[in-house]
Amino acid sequence: MKKPLSSEIYKALTLCIGVAASLLSVSVFLFQFKSPEYTKIFSGISGGVIGGVFSYSILRIWSALRAPKLFISYSNVDIDFVEKLIKEIEQYRVNVLFDKHELNVGDNIHQKLNELVENCDYFLVVISENSNSSQWLQKEIELAVNNNKKVLPVIVDDATIPDIIRGLVYADFRGSFDKGVEQIGKSLKNKRHNKTFQRKPKQPGSR
Repeated sequence: MKKPLSSEIYKALTLCIGVAASLLSVSVFLFQFKSPEYTKIFSGISGGVIGGVFSYSILRIWSALRAPKLFISYSNVDIDFVEKLIKEIEQYRVNVLFDKHELNVGDNIHQKLNELVENCDYFLVVISENSNSSQWLQKEIELAVNNNKKVLPVIVDDATIPDIIRGLVYADFRGSFDKGVEQIGKSLKNKRHNKTFQRKPKQPGSR
């Protein structure tokens, strides 16, 4: 799944290549007239366009570099729900830290996951009957709380909420998946990072 930085770099390159190709086509067309006046006007316009595209691309990439990191803690048994949820969360300007993508062969799992939790801005935990039986997940929650992370609890069934986060408002997915996503999005927009989170509009026909 694309992350904000790689996605914006891809968009910037695509835009720059498209603009360069268009300007080259126009320059070849104008070259046929061999007119210094046309060349001067076109050079001025080209400089403005290139400067605008470059500035726009840099701003988008800089924004992606500053995107908050959101770590997802879950039970492997709930992987189908988690992957579906990630697709929705990635529609916001947030860098999702998903263990399946962050862990590489040879990594110390315990150490790597601790680093991800310590470095994240948001800690989203999927609470279920499955996760409540995971000691590993309980330790991740404690680590997030001890590091003063913004914890976003997600409820997917009638499991008991862990005592350490029982006083927090949670996103409820038991009745409606879309409603749960909306609740998470609202929390991100109210963030503590003084950044604007805007969800990309869905394409016609998408689910």
